[in-house]
Amino acid sequence: MACGLPVIATPASGGNDCITEDVDGAIVPARNPEALAEAILWHYSNPDATIEMGRAARKKIEQRFTVEHYVERIIGVYCALAARKPNFPDQQRDESEQ
Repeated sequence: MACGLPVIATPASGGNDCITEDVDGAIVPARNPEALAEAILWHYSNPDATIEMGRAARKKIEQRFTVEHYVERIIGVYCALAARKPNFPDQQRDESEQ
């Protein structure tokens, strides 16, 4: 996607998380070589649509998967973890003894 190409992926690879079907790529069933071949042939037979899908893929990456977005998500995870009360067995025992 970052190279400006549509992606053909399976749900097992996490493709559903970032690919919008027929917009910037295709989702094919896992372990289905016929579906994979069909998707590849479709892109071969439809170069103009493939170019447009590639542009859409690149645009999505530029907008949603930047380093800044990644850092924001990581910081969010750390903040959420820091706000949680630890649930360690030793700590529970220590608290009950006090």
